[in-house]
Amino acid sequence: MQPQLMPVPFYEDTVVLVGQGNKPYVAMKPIVTNMGLDWHSQLTKINERFQTTKVEITSVAEDGKLRPMTCLPLRKLPAWLYSISPNKVKTELRDKIIRYQEECDDALWDYRTKGCASRPGTTSVEF
Repeated sequence: MQPQLMPVPFYEDTVVLVGQGNKPYVAMKPIVTNMGLDWHSQLTKINERFQTTKVEITSVAEDGKLRPMTCLPLRKLPAWLYSISPNKVKTELRDKIIRYQEECDDALWDYRTKGCASRPGTTSVEF
């Protein structure tokens, strides 16, 4: 069965989720290249830091051929984004990465000090 692709809004952008086994995954190469980062360096990081959770999902590419995609579970995307140095992304994306990382700081702080973290206006992703 072909994986389900689902575009979702994410910080004024769109991220394509890949549904497999009723779990949402994120194809990492489009995100990495859109940020202006080196794919091979980030793939090495993904293979080292997310070895137990990354998966290869085969999907039909724009050229109509089946291609494997290195994917992370959606729940791991924040950890990867948090690991990115804002100075290494495209200039126009730096403020967005910094804002996201500061939000992660706040969420972690609230979780550790208040026992929960929330963000108004959030929606859950279901497959």
